Amino acid sequence: MATSGFIARSSRRTGQILRFRECQRRRRQWIGFWGIADWIACKRGSTDGRDESLRHQAYDDLRKAVFASEFERGSKSLVLHILPQVQLGPGSLRLTAELLREWVALHRTAMVLEQELPRCWVPQRLAQPWFERRGIAWPSVFDPPESGEVRLAVSRRRRRGPKPGTLDRYGAADRRLFNEIERIVTDDKVSVAAAATRLAEEGKIAGAGTPTSSAKRLAARFRRERRDH
Repeated sequence: MATSGFIARSSRRTGQILRFRECQRRRRQWIGFWGIADWIACKRGSTDGRDESLRHQAYDDLRKAVFASEFERGSKSLVLHILPQVQLGPGSLRLTAELLREWVALHRTAMVLEQELPRCWVPQRLAQPWFERRGIAWPSVFDPPESGEVRLAVSRRRRRGPKPGTLDRYGAADRRLFNEIERIVTDDKVSVAAAATRLAEEGKIAGAGTPTSSAKRLAARFRRERRDH
């Protein structure tokens, strides 16, 4: 009975995270560290090309920014740290410089950059100065979407480019996650869909769609391509 209750809470937790991510995709009130790092790593002119050394550098710069209290107001951290699993004990929703130093002291810095910082979010109004201090122009991708009137006008324009469904924009990026899916499935004894959902929660799946749709796309591709071999 206790196990079923825990599973139900975990399922609700996953749903809450996915709804939060989808809400912020529309409103842009909060910007994920994973989104900032992915934008920094993106090879301009490529849909799925990423420079992983730049991604690592971006996370390291964000780590240093937390240490330097760049994301604090009134001595209070405004960085959200959202865990995918249900907390069994006391935990903090805010990532403070002190807490981050404890993590770095207990674990490898690389592990903190790869596993914990991708779960962090910062208000847009604090993300903008972070870019400015580093001499990087503010990416328009982090601005709220266009108004409904503008979107309607754009949709009425004649479509150009390839026929919908014929361009595999994220194939290469998805395939790079196949080994990660296999590891999660083997180590944690979960389904392919659950492994893909976890990667979506951590912001590791490329694409402009919702985390739910990205996870479904990745899981379907994995089953279609990896399991067929």
